[in-house]
Amino acid sequence: AETPPSKSNPSTSSSPVVRSRQDHFIHKYADFIKKKGFLPEIFLVHETLSSQYIDEDGDVAHEFYAEQKSQDGQIRRLHRVLNNLRPKGSERYAIPRLSPDLPVVIWVNVPQ
Repeated sequence: AETPPSKSNPSTSSSPVVRSRQDHFIHKYADFIKKKGFLPEIFLVHETLSSQYIDEDGDVAHEFYAEQKSQDGQIRRLHRVLNNLRPKGSERYAIPRLSPDLPVVIWVNVPQ
């Protein structure tokens, strides 16, 4: 009886060696870009999580500060506000950006 292939005994495997899925993916889209001349939609990012916060008044900023008077009423200090803030959430780009994990090299060939 034939033993089934196992991880400990790879020599019994009868299937051919196949390129990894990532290499196949890169090769497929590189050919597509060469033929069509544009990037497919999968390589573009249309929205991202915002790094801004919204306070209780509805103001939007990266950081919030509040002025605090001293006891004599003369000297003022700025204190960073950390309470009552909520994240802005996702933000849509006006112009789509390239995905940071784009698996293809892009260049412009300028004739001289």
